[in-house]
Amino acid sequence: MSENSEGVRHRRWVGGAVALALLLTGLLVYVAVVVPELVYPSLTASQLQGDDLSSKEALDAQNDRYALQAGLRDTLVQAVAALVAISGGAIAWLQYHGQREARRDDTHAQLLAEAFAGLHAEGMETRVGALFLLSRLADLSVSHRPAAAQMMVTFVGQKRRKEIVGLPEEVPADVQTALSLLTRHPARWYGVPRFTLAGLALRRVDLAGARLDGTDERGTRAAGADLTGTHLEDATLDRAHLEGADLTGAALQDAHLVGARLDGATLVDTQLFGADVTGWVLTGARYHDVAWPWKTDDATAVANAEAAGARPFDPPFRSGRDTGRGGTPSPSTTRWRG
Repeated sequence: MSENSEGVRHRRWVGGAVALALLLTGLLVYVAVVVPELVYPSLTASQLQGDDLSSKEALDAQNDRYALQAGLRDTLVQAVAALVAISGGAIAWLQYHGQREARRDDTHAQLLAEAFAGLHAEGMETRVGALFLLSRLADLSVSHRPAAAQMMVTFVGQKRRKEIVGLPEEVPADVQTALSLLTRHPARWYGVPRFTLAGLALRRVDLAGARLDGTDERGTRAAGADLTGTHLEDATLDRAHLEGADLTGAALQDAHLVGARLDGATLVDTQLFGADVTGWVLTGARYHDVAWPWKTDDATAVANAEAAGARPFDPPFRSGRDTGRGGTPSPSTTRWRG
């Protein structure tokens, strides 16, 4: 935060404190002087004379009235003093809270600046560290989530556009890190409508369990990708290349797969209901226990899939969702075959 911003904030605090002090001073004067006289008015000379009181009785009556005023005044002054103490505590708390927010904002701004600089560094380790900074910032600050998501998406796009001459075939560590961190949460968590990863070269990328709901991946080349358990509901994968990809347990309900290439892909417990698969290619794809996209009986759905080139197979265990981390079979859920 700039010194000018700090100065403006300080002047606002000072102005507010002065205004409150003046308000409380006015309230104190009003309570001490005006209210007792309004509640217990002093006896007038005509009132004292009209009651046939002796001089001593009139004096005692007036003193009694003064005593009532003094008692009320003391009570009200004590109440105002308590209010002043409470107000002082409230002001101190608000000031502390404001200073803490300012320090937090400064920290977040510093993290964002460091991450931005790190993403453009030459060293792989520095870029990976910058990506972790962005992910940490997104966890800490809701207001910085859209910027963090956009920076990670832009980083991946700049590194893996398929038009880049001499692009390495395999996804490098920094791009894999960016995708893994970004897709821990769906786009809506970041406050953005969707991730745009269209037209990228992501061969053999590991996106197992990723939250890619609604993502735009048109034309993406992700042959051999690990998409086990990946959320791709309502994603746009038109003309995407997913040859040899593992889609075990993947959720593709209502996805768009027009013209997509899934040659040799693995489809086990894959959810495709409601997806648009016009013109897709399944040559050599292996399937087992798939929820097909067509609203037909099972036999017709299987016939449609096999007409597109898919072939059934019997996996050693039921699906990726029935395994532990790293593909280890879970003893509680694995259903062995053959």
